[in-house]
Amino acid sequence: MAKSGFMKVAVGGPESALGTAVARTSRLPVTEPVFLIQKAVNEDKEFITGRNTKAGYVKVAEECNASVSMNLVATKGLNIVLRSVLGLMSTPAQVGCGISLVYDGEAESCKIVVTSDTITAAIGAKGAEVADANFGTTGTYSLVGKTLADLVTDITAFTGYTAVALYGDPTASAAAAVAITAAQAKARALPIHFTSATSGAYLRIFTPQLTNDELPGFSIQSDGDGDNRLGSGAVVDSMNITADLKAKVKATLELMMLTVTAGQTAITANLGDDDKDVLKFSDGLTHIGGAKFCYIKNLSIDVANNHGADEGYCQGQQTKAKHAKGQFGVTGSSTIPVDSASEAERIKSLSALKSSLMARFLGRTYGNGINAAVIFDVPALQYTDDSKSAGDATLEQSLSWEMIDELSYDYPFAIHTITREAV
Repeated sequence: MAKSGFMKVAVGGPESALGTAVARTSRLPVTEPVFLIQKAVNEDKEFITGRNTKAGYVKVAEECNASVSMNLVATKGLNIVLRSVLGLMSTPAQVGCGISLVYDGEAESCKIVVTSDTITAAIGAKGAEVADANFGTTGTYSLVGKTLADLVTDITAFTGYTAVALYGDPTASAAAAVAITAAQAKARALPIHFTSATSGAYLRIFTPQLTNDELPGFSIQSDGDGDNRLGSGAVVDSMNITADLKAKVKATLELMMLTVTAGQTAITANLGDDDKDVLKFSDGLTHIGGAKFCYIKNLSIDVANNHGADEGYCQGQQTKAKHAKGQFGVTGSSTIPVDSASEAERIKSLSALKSSLMARFLGRTYGNGINAAVIFDVPALQYTDDSKSAGDATLEQSLSWEMIDELSYDYPFAIHTITREAV
């Protein structure tokens, strides 16, 4: 008899041609059995037999899908999955530390530009910003000779700005940055990363594919459900992230595949130490509207690609030949204590004002103050619902939100990972 405790799941990708399987060498830390479902779509033959009986059914199509529940951990397997969730991935950069930068001054907009050795800030009306004389030297802050501790101290001392360390040892060099062409920092915690030649920790930034190109596919194999099955041409239709007080961070993926094929050679890859890590809620850092919310109770993020269920079927075969994504969207919710800060956020819903979200979760330590990490970045969102309830001893505010695309400087959504994998 097959038992769930003996199941294994591994992924590989991206596939160079959708549906052409690649080696599955990266394990996923799944928490529930993963079934790669190959389902026949049968239609009633319907004709009257003359004997008052059922004539039978005929197979007209085949659907292939799967649901994956897993611990959210910063590993190569997660990177493979996130490439399909969003579509675009930055070139890996070896990093040693990072900060979040917030502008909470009076100006409507704060445009941040990061080069290899400078951070510049310009404020004013969006699209017409001018250099902020309060930031560095006439709007430019030199990174030459700076450490992580220097950045936090110096930037926080500039009128209207706050900087918080995201990861890294306070003495780590921040003299060379990962470039940012332009980004909005008004009432938003903007992640900025700094490179290292020796850390062994690699940053990837995943952003949405905002053109009509389809999302890249990957291969997934699940062993132990009575056979070893391969899903080819897999894409992530939706991803749900949940992070709750006194718990670990979890992910649920809903997949669509082109084909499922049984009879595969068993997975040989083992779960490594990084795969067995967990990201704990207690090791999180959450900024909403640019403000730090220390006493947050829970957080959820839902990413939807809204693939067409009936799109991609080509005459001559009963399985899909391709996938067709729909409108990209990100929604979520959080529960925070009722206080002046939560009221300031709730009031935004009354006037359709925007807010933002940055949530960072740390995993195991690599050394030199660097941890495995996943950062969720929503530069602009609007609230869609709010409610209050009684907690154990205090009142709680629940806020539901949806990502909006301001057609501004930033991608509307990004996920940053820091893992050991250089490639």
